[in-house]
Amino acid sequence: AERFAGKTVFLGVTAQNAYDSKQTPYAQPAPMPGVEIHANVFETIANRLFLVTAPRGAVLAFCLLLVAAVGLAFSLGSGWQAYAIGAAAQIVALLAPYVCFTRSTVLEFTAPVLSAGCAFVFAASYKHFVVRKRMFTAEGDKSRYQEAMHFVTPEVRTPPPAIQGSTELIGLYAVPA
Repeated sequence: AERFAGKTVFLGVTAQNAYDSKQTPYAQPAPMPGVEIHANVFETIANRLFLVTAPRGAVLAFCLLLVAAVGLAFSLGSGWQAYAIGAAAQIVALLAPYVCFTRSTVLEFTAPVLSAGCAFVFAASYKHFVVRKRMFTAEGDKSRYQEAMHFVTPEVRTPPPAIQGSTELIGLYAVPA
């Protein structure tokens, strides 16, 4: 026991032969020997290179930020710009778990992607129906204006001779004001 005091001891099979090799994601094309697996585990533990889960509050804040970005894009922007910002928010939601993983943090995939996607769909649908309602209202106003002009136009054409005659009469006879 004194001989191993203060040292790391691995128990188990560590012989470098065909029976010791294990298939790992990093062992391409051949399986990785058990000694190398143990060495990688030891380096991970010694350097404290652990993966940590992103806090729930951070995930919620990120999701709310994505929803707010999409909502602002569709409320302030219009046309292709709003759709481009919404698509960019969706791409950010798709890439965020990878970026966090490269920094030893595990960010769940579904919450950001679904929040950005649902916000995009709902904002685009709302914008579509609001614009469509405004278009129908404007078309109704236009048709009512055209109908009013249709009825007023003959009346506008008829009075000028009467007005001209009245002004000539007023000019011939000095009518006090």
